[in-house]
Amino acid sequence: MKKYATGHCPTLDDEYRIQITYLDASTLHTQGFVKDGFRCEHSIHTGCRFPDCPIYESAPDTL
Repeated sequence: MKKYATGHCPTLDDEYRIQITYLDASTLHTQGFVKDGFRCEHSIHTGCRFPDCPIYESAPDTL
């Protein structure tokens, strides 16, 4: 599952949106998703000086 998260990017010093991937973590008794990774267009094209994206870090770990 892919979701978008928006927040302050310290590299750009502006609001920015990234795409977060959540993996299906459902069992026979519960249904849910866990955060797996993210895609940031800015980082892909220009690099990023922050190893841990604060927008990704602030997104919920589970859905």
